[in-house]
Amino acid sequence: MAKTTRKEKYIVRQNKNNKVYFVVKFSYITASGKKTYTKCFTASDYSSESECLNAACRHRDIKRAELASAGFAEDKNLTMDECFQIHVAKKHMPANTRRLMESNYKNYIQPDFGTRSISSITALEIEESLTVLRNDRSDDVINRVYSLWRAIISTARKLRAVRYNVTEEVQVPKSRYYPKEKTTKYITDETFRKALEELSHFSKREPAQYNATLLSYLLIVCRYTGLRPSEAFALKRSNVNLEGKSIRIDCAYGSDENGRAIVATKTRNSIREIPLTFAAELALRSAMAMSANEFIFTKWQGKLFNSTDVGNTLATVCKRGNIERFSIYSLRHQFSSDMITSNVDPRTVMELMGHCSTEMTIGTYARSSEEVKRKALEEIGKRS
Repeated sequence: MAKTTRKEKYIVRQNKNNKVYFVVKFSYITASGKKTYTKCFTASDYSSESECLNAACRHRDIKRAELASAGFAEDKNLTMDECFQIHVAKKHMPANTRRLMESNYKNYIQPDFGTRSISSITALEIEESLTVLRNDRSDDVINRVYSLWRAIISTARKLRAVRYNVTEEVQVPKSRYYPKEKTTKYITDETFRKALEELSHFSKREPAQYNATLLSYLLIVCRYTGLRPSEAFALKRSNVNLEGKSIRIDCAYGSDENGRAIVATKTRNSIREIPLTFAAELALRSAMAMSANEFIFTKWQGKLFNSTDVGNTLATVCKRGNIERFSIYSLRHQFSSDMITSNVDPRTVMELMGHCSTEMTIGTYARSSEEVKRKALEEIGKRS
């Protein structure tokens, strides 16, 4: 009766030249491509085939554990630049995110670490590179750079280029940088009115004036609904219910791996219904009458507005009219501030803004105007 030998995963039994061999064999992925690991055990070197197979099994288990935890030594030869390029090549990454990553990497990481072997970089070096930024960069910048470090090291870990994620040992420093003024300014109704007036005679050329007029309607909608600019850019006729005087927000004009595109809203809470004020309703009716396109804010050339175009136009308008400069996103902040200072409950404002928490609405977006502060202090003065 023929003798049978038990079968083991990743182990092949071979019989050659009247000798029995057990070959440990498996494939794995590295940065340079697919590789195969092999190790041969000869049965004649052991007291029996069973002992030889046991030795092969032990070796297989050790090498598989090493591969899973730290990778093989011959694979740890990637530079920081190489790991970064592999990371940004991911197909699911939006184009804007990729550009921001490339900018942060070029400015804050590449000069000191680009050509270094990624396996030689320590947690202390990463922490020191972040500490250098604390005097002239905000917490937001420092956290973005740290997040980029984590992403690159995580990619290197998956490629078996490093033994473990050293960023887990990094203590992110707090910024000592304080800007001279807040980036979010209070926009008075007078400033907003002057900007709309300047847009009304922006250019004598029909295409430019068409775009400026449509932009003025877009600004009014943002001012009185609190929409994110990307949500306003993506507004379609099917989103507008003029009879019910409301709009439904369910998408945004952002970017995917191929560039600008209509994408999902920022969060699940961003899908919402917003009632229309008279000013917003009138602006939407006027904008919809200008064109028969499905997208409401479609420019003369048939393209949608984007933040860069709007920002450049607003900068020109403010300069021409000697108006305090503001951005389209400031209108969203202004909407939130007006709601809070009008004693609207935070929960309602949160839902109108599409936020996930009232802390975001009050702590980040809402600002009190100088007039409201003055009245509050006058009330306190009357009590004394």
